[in-house]
Amino acid sequence: MRSRTKSKDKVGQLKDLVGNVIDDDKGMCDMLNDFFGSVFTTENVVDMPEVNRLFNADDSQKLNMINIEHHMCMIKS
Repeated sequence: MRSRTKSKDKVGQLKDLVGNVIDDDKGMCDMLNDFFGSVFTTENVVDMPEVNRLFNADDSQKLNMINIEHHMCMIKS
């Protein structure tokens, strides 16, 4: 896929918090993972709220099949 793209830029060297240069693939991956992973929080799964049931009919009335035919789709090229 990269050969078909116009941009051939790669991630360059990175510096950690103390100024060490990270230039190996694994080190850069770990550093970027730590950086982007830091925005996520750990969810409290012990005190989860109750979910209100929205479908209140019996199982025979559930949607169990959907049919999409080619002529129903709008395809733009």
